Amino acid sequence: SRDGDARVRDWATLALAELPDDTPLVREGLAERLADPDPETAAEAARGLAIRQDPRAVDALAAVLADGEADGAARETALAALEHVRDPRVRTRLEWTTPRRT
Repeated sequence: SRDGDARVRDWATLALAELPDDTPLVREGLAERLADPDPETAAEAARGLAIRQDPRAVDALAAVLADGEADGAARETALAALEHVRDPRVRTRLEWTTPRRT
């Protein structure tokens, strides 16, 4: 969704992430939201890509984890998405990513 309201974009991205479909169209829709100015929307997009084992998810999750608030919803979404990262080394590295802001 390209809606001007961040909440609408977040919910639309959440719905897209939850689809059982794994098509190029779904992946591209999620990838477009990775750069969303709303951190929660970007985190949902990264989670959707992680569910689909899309390699773009790793850098996106790292960015959310590094740039988010320590107790923010976006960080919680990104941490929950780590269960979908198959490589244990990558998952561990992401788990230890701490926010640059406090």
